[in-house]
Amino acid sequence: MKSILVIAVFLSFIIPNLVAADKSSLELETGTLKYKVEPEYYTLVHNPASLAFINTDSFFFYMGQEMATPDDLDDMGGETQLVDGYYIKERNAPMKAGYVFPIGNRMGFGIQYSGGSYNRYLNAPSFFDYQGAPFGEMAGFPDNNGGALSIGYSILDDMSLGISAGTWISKSNVGGENYEFMYEDGNYFFINAGYMLKNIANHHIFGFSASYNNQIERYLDISQLTVEDGTLPLTLEADILSDFFNRLLFTSLTAISDIYIDGRGVYVFRLIPVIEYHPFTMLSIRAGGEFSYLYNKDDPAMGYGFLTGLSIKIKRLELNTNFTIRRKPSRSVPGAILSDRYLTVGFTLNPGIINRH
Repeated sequence: MKSILVIAVFLSFIIPNLVAADKSSLELETGTLKYKVEPEYYTLVHNPASLAFINTDSFFFYMGQEMATPDDLDDMGGETQLVDGYYIKERNAPMKAGYVFPIGNRMGFGIQYSGGSYNRYLNAPSFFDYQGAPFGEMAGFPDNNGGALSIGYSILDDMSLGISAGTWISKSNVGGENYEFMYEDGNYFFINAGYMLKNIANHHIFGFSASYNNQIERYLDISQLTVEDGTLPLTLEADILSDFFNRLLFTSLTAISDIYIDGRGVYVFRLIPVIEYHPFTMLSIRAGGEFSYLYNKDDPAMGYGFLTGLSIKIKRLELNTNFTIRRKPSRSVPGAILSDRYLTVGFTLNPGIINRH
């Protein structure tokens, strides 16, 4: 009898989900990172313009972690990679959490925590000069904790604008002059503006956003053998998301450009195509790639990678995970290519407390 009861309860959750996906492209766009590889700690989960189109409230949580690769070494800083005489480590571990909800007929609002750590280490084969002092070893391991408020408004039925603004506190969690050198502890701000356009049936959606922050990040000028003061990049993002065959198949194409406007003359372009199949509402599987190009005046570099992931949805809860293997251009040493394995996990929960009327 108990076995029958357990099976009945289990089926009550499963059977309602054995149908084609019931989400529109628009709803999938909001509050998810499952079509991306590596969310930087200084960017947000949402294009704020998307909040104008959400129909119900949602909690979300995501975190990412770079994992060990066969190219990692245990000396010279731990888990570094040796490229052209440089010992390099660039590991990003972001965390995102928040809550979004609709307001009235045309507006949406969101609050988000954005943080994590970024572990960078560089040991150079020659000394670099910074304000008259020689440096052969540089590192940064800041913990970043902050938040943002976002608002989106639909100026037309199929078009919206949005803006986010926030701040974070950056503090090194490793002592020593070299480990505090690449970044400076302090309070920093960021701002994000977005635009979104959709078709009335919600089968296709286009979004664009731009974000800026003022956090200090020092960098090497290889040609001059100097260390220069800089900042984190201006980030531009455009994406197109579509669904086909009664929402059984989704395609996503995301283009991300990080443009350093501090004098180093560097920009990083990433293109991430993803295809996702929904055999049931409760399950989706996806695969894609990442193609990257880093331009600088000394030695441009290209990278590539492959992404796989799945989502499981039960009632109002959706669990997401992605795993990526890639070769990415180093942002510390021009021309260097680093091996990378990256894992993201997260969930979204739609409690249905606040609904659009």
